[in-house]
Amino acid sequence: RALHYYLNRPAEFEALAAAYSGESSDVAAGMLAGIRFITLKENAEEWFGLQSGALSKLVEGIERIHKICRDVGDLSSPPAGGSFYGLVNSDPIKASAPAKEVEAVHRYATKGYVSGYFPPFSLEQWNGVKGRITGTFIDEPVIFGSGQAVLSEEFRDKLRAASGKLAHYPNHRIVIQANVSPGTDSAVDLALSSERALSIKGYLVSVCSINENRIFAEGLGSTNLPQQYPGEGSRAWKRRCRLAKVFLVHDAKANSA
Repeated sequence: RALHYYLNRPAEFEALAAAYSGESSDVAAGMLAGIRFITLKENAEEWFGLQSGALSKLVEGIERIHKICRDVGDLSSPPAGGSFYGLVNSDPIKASAPAKEVEAVHRYATKGYVSGYFPPFSLEQWNGVKGRITGTFIDEPVIFGSGQAVLSEEFRDKLRAASGKLAHYPNHRIVIQANVSPGTDSAVDLALSSERALSIKGYLVSVCSINENRIFAEGLGSTNLPQQYPGEGSRAWKRRCRLAKVFLVHDAKANSA
């Protein structure tokens, strides 16, 4: 009951977290944003197998535990009635499914922090949030071949692996900023950098099944490049310029009821 109450009242939740941790409201909001909260309905489905295809897996798990208990001598008889399904269909577990006395989680369900739904953003809205970086989606920049916008297998693997952590950032969006090494035509540079950013976005959408509304892909051309180190050769520096950075940004409106 308490969790559902606070999930529907994010301002109160942040104030409570700030008071408990002794941190500011902004820091508390960031901490809460990194937690994947499970509603009662999800809990009933995932752990008790109610109203989902998890029932058979749950029964198999109980059977394995029962076998271990019998093997070590803790149990000597089959379950009451001879069926493990009787346990998961028992009245206490069934009663947890409706739980009508528990407040439904409207904010998370309707705004998508459980379902993964994100409404589309205008350019103005993206400009408002893309500076609110809380971390990187992958730990290192994506490097492209000279004049290329094709993702290497190495970075495809890294993007796929990183997509799994989005469950821990339910009210975060993704910003991709791509660059090119300096060329002779700034318009061509901008076009190639945009193509690289869109290549990453396309992979995250088509292969990693991330909502396209959640991702902003931006080409920066040959601006905002990494500084060339003293003694670093031109070839090595230009390779470092052929990059794209992928950030997690906090959607501020996610914390408003």
